Amino acid sequence: MATSYAISESTGGPAVRVDLAGEIDLAAITEIRTRVHALLARDDVHAVLIDLAAATFIDSSGIGVLVACRHAATAAAKRLRVVGAVGRVARVLGVTGVTAFLADDE
Repeated sequence: MATSYAISESTGGPAVRVDLAGEIDLAAITEIRTRVHALLARDDVHAVLIDLAAATFIDSSGIGVLVACRHAATAAAKRLRVVGAVGRVARVLGVTGVTAFLADDE
């Protein structure tokens, strides 16, 4: 079965950008959690930026993994922001009230 999502990373010094594309749902959350937690565990990574510009769908499990990753970053004394949501994804994040929490890295 083909995946309905894609994850890519790019590094710029102590910050890593994680681009999520496609459907951010139950099928994607294990890989998202694993990859973000691995980044947060690295000593050379101080910040993670998750970009949702190419995400076309997000459900409650996708929101849950982003919130959990944000909490994990805080616990690790690192920064994590979620940016770039547009269209339906931005609306879902707004309706659920997590937009500001995920975008604020302080």
